[in-house]
Amino acid sequence: MKSKHLLFFLTIYTSFFFILFPGYRYVIHPDSTGYLSVAEQLAEGNFHNSINGIWGPLGSWILTPFIKLNFDEILTTKYLNGFYGFLSLIAFFYLLKKFKVRFFIETAIMIGAVLLILQFSFNRLFDDLLHLLFMLLYLNIICSKKFGTTYKAIVLAGFIGGIAFYVKSYAFYFILIHLPIVIYLSGRKNSKNKITLSFLKKTFAGIIVLFVTVSFWIITLNLKYGHFILGQQNITGSLSPAYNQPRVVFYQPPFANAYSIL
Repeated sequence: MKSKHLLFFLTIYTSFFFILFPGYRYVIHPDSTGYLSVAEQLAEGNFHNSINGIWGPLGSWILTPFIKLNFDEILTTKYLNGFYGFLSLIAFFYLLKKFKVRFFIETAIMIGAVLLILQFSFNRLFDDLLHLLFMLLYLNIICSKKFGTTYKAIVLAGFIGGIAFYVKSYAFYFILIHLPIVIYLSGRKNSKNKITLSFLKKTFAGIIVLFVTVSFWIITLNLKYGHFILGQQNITGSLSPAYNQPRVVFYQPPFANAYSIL
């Protein structure tokens, strides 16, 4: 596929987004209230209350300036989501090109991607499409021909993975496990399936960048909650005994003007 084909799919996506927008303008899913509350608290200057161990902060951080400028927060989030979908479609197109599949198969996959991203852009605010965008950027990096031969691509992959943590915290676990495996596989031909010093250096560089990138938010969460925490949207939450306890209909808001779900 060529650039003109990408332009064609982006035109279809953008056209349908604005055509369908009026019917979905105020459709949100339950988690959106948590992200909106974080953005509202931050816009009001309540920085301590905006620190939350459940909702990834990046989507709320991006929305905050628009709230400060008195934009409608739900509509703004919808438009931002549409923009994330637009960028995700571009990233997916270039990722698909790396696999060199037949044109009609590429076309069918891209049409499916347009429809799927449209659905998520209207129904899943804040987290899913933004997380998809960073994961697609990460996959584009590790699928590049020169990945594993230079530190630049490895460091960039670790950094993008660290930013994805600010959207959904379980991205940290994924990158922590996945990046060393990809680095090893990329250099396997030259190392004859042995773990070499070069592999250890490259893995160390990528993981260090990952840890440095996520450290700000991990330290912030630990200072607020007083114990080790990476965020509740990760595997530790699902393994916690509290996770399997009976759910209650209403949780008392943790502070004034907060939502019950925050």
